[in-house]
Amino acid sequence: MKKIFLIASLFVMANAFGQTPTTDSTELVSSHSDLVQNDSSVIAVVVVGEGVQAPKTAYFLNDEFISRSLLVSTNPELMDKLNVIYQEVEIDRVKYDKQVRLTTKMPYTPKPISLTNLKNKYYPSFIDN
Repeated sequence: MKKIFLIASLFVMANAFGQTPTTDSTELVSSHSDLVQNDSSVIAVVVVGEGVQAPKTAYFLNDEFISRSLLVSTNPELMDKLNVIYQEVEIDRVKYDKQVRLTTKMPYTPKPISLTNLKNKYYPSFIDN
């Protein structure tokens, strides 16, 4: 009986608090009906609004270019200084809008390792059997 009551209350709450669409999807399709053909092999790309690219940020750790994922996994207690420079920089033909430069405390120097190299280091039995 408890299970039936629980399931019934879940359905009631899902209907009460569930999401409902605010606009009709047929309205969007009808506004771009001139782009869509009757031919099913035609793929139409519809862009709603302007395509704005998010600004890119270059991350540097001890003056060495790194990815953001490495920066996120670094211990913040080992950081000494943080500078944000709002100046464009180009690295490997990619333009970045701003730079985040971090310096660590002197004895700490991070040594990044890829997941594949980490696996091979600690589990050598899995290397290309």
